Amino acid sequence: MTTSRTKFWAIGNALVLALVIFWNYYANAQGINENSVGSLSNRYDNFFTPSSYAFSIWGLIYIALLINAVYQLRSAFGKPDQAFITKLSPMLIIANLANAAWIWLWLTERTAESVLAMLVILIALLSASLRLQIGRGRATMPEKRCVWWPTSLYAGWITVATVANISAYLAKINWQIGFGEVNWAVTMIIVATGIYSFVLQKRRMLTFALVGAWAVLAISIKQWGAEPLIQWVALTCAVVLVLQALLKKFSLAR
Repeated sequence: MTTSRTKFWAIGNALVLALVIFWNYYANAQGINENSVGSLSNRYDNFFTPSSYAFSIWGLIYIALLINAVYQLRSAFGKPDQAFITKLSPMLIIANLANAAWIWLWLTERTAESVLAMLVILIALLSASLRLQIGRGRATMPEKRCVWWPTSLYAGWITVATVANISAYLAKINWQIGFGEVNWAVTMIIVATGIYSFVLQKRRMLTFALVGAWAVLAISIKQWGAEPLIQWVALTCAVVLVLQALLKKFSLAR
């Protein structure tokens, strides 16, 4: 691995991240096609849509990605351990470019295409997690905090966001679900919880699972008092994920 190669990827990642953060701010502040991300989310509201406060996690994701970008630059221009950069940066660049594309597609109401963009983000982040061996490989504490945590946080949110994006598309086209919208939402909540639980058990990605709990809990709160079945199933799934994460944390500490 050459130093010039790691510098290229670290700089490229930082530039793309800066572009995406600016584009996200501009698109939501100015509006595209007279839309904002929130206004369209409200229009395509469905039983899987989390409460609006849940989307504030994007602020934490971008802070984590900025920390990661700075850590990559410091590593590329100084620290001897640079192996993670070429494993992570290409996938992060793909994910962030797809994120920028998703914003455009969503705001211009190309909902089907936005699902494809979301899948690209998800695949890129899961690929990065596998390449870095998050939860299985060996890493220093700074790498866990500045590499593993941002990647897990981002991947955790995009996992549930992908399901929500698909649900929004189905709501837009008025897809008639054979066993009812409430039962469909419950099924998706259980499936999403199963995915988070599986990844937690296989990869020990605590942050990934806790983001899932955050999202599922937000669905419960959104439906509190309106749809009791969704309310209690989502709450139960959130509690299950938190308990599993705590048990895994304590077992790792032994």
